[in-house]
Amino acid sequence: MKLIDEETYQGIAIGGKAQVLFELQKAGFPVPPLRCLAAATIQSYVDDSSLMKITQLLEQLKEVDEGQIEQISLSLQQVLRDCLKTSDFFQELKEALSKEEGPLFSVRSSASQEDSVETSFAGQFDTQLSVIPEEIPDAVLQCLCSQFAANVLRYCREKQVNLMPLSLSVIIQEMIIGETSGILFTANPQGLLNEAVVVIGAGTGDQVVLDKVPTTTYYYHVTDQQFYYEQQLGGPLIDSQQLVSLIQLGEQLAKHFDQAVDIEFTWQEGQLYVLQARPITTLSGEIGTILDNSNIVESYPGLTLPLSYSFIQEAYAGVFRGLAFRSVGNSQVIEEHESLFFEMVAMVNGRVYYKISNWYTLLSFLPLHKKIIPIWEEMLGIEQSATKNTGISLRFGQRLKTYGNVLKSFFKVPIEMDQLNQEFEAIEALFITQFNHQMSNQDVFALYDELKEKVLLNWDITLLNDLYAFLYTGWLKRAMKRRKIDNYEEITNQLISGMGSLASMKPIVALQDLARLIISDNQVQEVQQVQTAEQADLYLSQGLVGKAMRTYLTQFGDRSLEELKLETETFRSKPLNLFKELQHYLKEPELLNALTSKEATAHQTILPERVKGNRHLTQLSRKAMLGIKHRESSRLNRSRLYGMVRSLFTQVGQNLQTQDVIEAVDDVFYLTITELKLIETWQSGEAKVRITERKKDYRQFSQLPTYSRLIYEATEFDKHVVSIDSGKIIDTSKELVGVPCSPGIVEGQVVIIEDPKTMANTQGKILVTKMTDPGWVFLLARAKGIITEKGSLLSHTAIISRELQIPAVVGVKDVTQLLENDEWVTLNALTGKITRRQPDVSSH
Repeated sequence: MKLIDEETYQGIAIGGKAQVLFELQKAGFPVPPLRCLAAATIQSYVDDSSLMKITQLLEQLKEVDEGQIEQISLSLQQVLRDCLKTSDFFQELKEALSKEEGPLFSVRSSASQEDSVETSFAGQFDTQLSVIPEEIPDAVLQCLCSQFAANVLRYCREKQVNLMPLSLSVIIQEMIIGETSGILFTANPQGLLNEAVVVIGAGTGDQVVLDKVPTTTYYYHVTDQQFYYEQQLGGPLIDSQQLVSLIQLGEQLAKHFDQAVDIEFTWQEGQLYVLQARPITTLSGEIGTILDNSNIVESYPGLTLPLSYSFIQEAYAGVFRGLAFRSVGNSQVIEEHESLFFEMVAMVNGRVYYKISNWYTLLSFLPLHKKIIPIWEEMLGIEQSATKNTGISLRFGQRLKTYGNVLKSFFKVPIEMDQLNQEFEAIEALFITQFNHQMSNQDVFALYDELKEKVLLNWDITLLNDLYAFLYTGWLKRAMKRRKIDNYEEITNQLISGMGSLASMKPIVALQDLARLIISDNQVQEVQQVQTAEQADLYLSQGLVGKAMRTYLTQFGDRSLEELKLETETFRSKPLNLFKELQHYLKEPELLNALTSKEATAHQTILPERVKGNRHLTQLSRKAMLGIKHRESSRLNRSRLYGMVRSLFTQVGQNLQTQDVIEAVDDVFYLTITELKLIETWQSGEAKVRITERKKDYRQFSQLPTYSRLIYEATEFDKHVVSIDSGKIIDTSKELVGVPCSPGIVEGQVVIIEDPKTMANTQGKILVTKMTDPGWVFLLARAKGIITEKGSLLSHTAIISRELQIPAVVGVKDVTQLLENDEWVTLNALTGKITRRQPDVSSH
């Protein structure tokens, strides 16, 4: 009898499992030594009479009742036992095994039908573990008989599989008694393709598979190298290095198979072994949906509640529908893609994402879209170009018309943006005239629908303006690179800064003017004494400063941290926050002069003569600045629009609370716009039940990490967890470097801000955070330097830092976890490098 090994397996039918193990062994993967008893070898010991009996019994399976399967199973196994015991099978098997080394072995099946897409036969055949050499023949017989077990026969009949007689091979492998074992899925079998799942338990892998030991399940996000785990009571933990080694092994095996795989593994005395590997048959490998939070995370960091998301979805659908109609000019084409417009954004685990796969589809109708898309990706800060979906199919004539429409609109962007600003003033006036706190919900929804219709009529021009700003900035950068101008990135930043009248700067300038008025009117002590909402309301109702503060709230009261979330408390909805911000300036009056001195130096940058005298570069920079200026202006208008919507739905919440439909006014944010419009048709108490369930969901979501990108095989889905712990794999040796976006070199202490609502003191420090939104202007103005994990040349951080003349670097991966509070660093915003250093003792 000949046993198959690594050198002789090729070209022999030994079943998929053995075939894979030999291939992996040959490729250098850590597979324990094994031999295989081929099915053909086993068949050679079966006489013709026994083979005929087995074949006849298998034929009967097609006709018998369910209750007779058990008897057929016993008969088949008995025929096989009797046949092999009367042959030389056992004696020759013992002789073949005489040279096998190792105290213990595992004996398991390897069938041609196993682990296929149609039939996995998972757990159907017997596996014998911890078998001593003398008992291997009996274990082999038991494994062979399991191909005729009743459960296997039922499975074959259910799957309509023709069970070929004696087609089972048997693997005899050195047994590894691991301290920890488990299963690694290189992609989440639920369909989340860039998340690996690891299930581990103490002891051997069969205990994990059969749920006989407590386990811990790790969920590892491949893109961000973040993980969280759910631990059963008594479940083991592995350290970060073990997790990394597992993930790396999984990546190598997935590459070997050219698809996602699940891997059975074990650790013995620090050595990782592969016991089995097979494709995940439930996954096709096709990508259906890609979500990305580049850029949008600046507007919607952290959790966003359902009401906000439903408004975001309506707004994006309306704006993109408008852009598509402006470009294509064909109602039929627009109607054919109506569902696409509502799929521009998505919300998963309470976080808002771009459904980036659909953005590529819409961008495909733009002229020169293959050249435009890389610039668009760079300006949005998209780190990985997503798989492009099939573009919108247009006839040749329609595509020419579309290109003409887009180009015509593109060059009219500045004029139309000015018109949009004027139209918005009329919309704001309409709201002020019609809104009051006695409105019924019906009146609120009527006003909401009217405002939405008027806003969305031409708001799509802001998307073309974004493209206008992106392209001219990108072209400027590339033009200087082509001319081989030294430090071209730094000079690009200089050329698109110093706009002075940027809309995003107006709230901070007006706030400082307000602080100066308080000082000149001798109201410092009175303002500092305001500590409650009631005191704030009283102060606002009287005096010169109170009137000035009311004017500020009217103009800029909606500018706030996380201002595009309807659930956010802004200066307008909570005036006490305005007093707290002013109190910062009143405690440190020198802050009032810092911005003025920075503005004075904004235009004093010395540019190379080759740049100053170049008309083409000057023209590109002017157009880029114009696009940026209009972009920031529309963002301020957008915050005002969200302020109107916030007021409207807060009124709905107050009405519903009065009617005892909801418990608290803020509960309204846990329902969607559609639900609120239909809430009168619900049964009594239904709203409270839904809100309670969603609050529970959001408590679970709050435990989950925020991911930059999610890749699904089909559609996106939420996760629901009970109690988890999380971590991140960080390479502490890597260089801290990002994209320089506001030039300068500063040294100072770091202040890391995870939650801007904590009102951290950033004065004179280098602010480090994941990302910023327009409302961060109040924190940024006090900082000495700025470092963010997210961002691009045209992100809010970049634009405001340039105007404030504060050195800034964006896109520094993991910087909030690599640096520590109060650590001293040198921030070089010319090269993008951040260097750790010892504190400057002389400065104290």
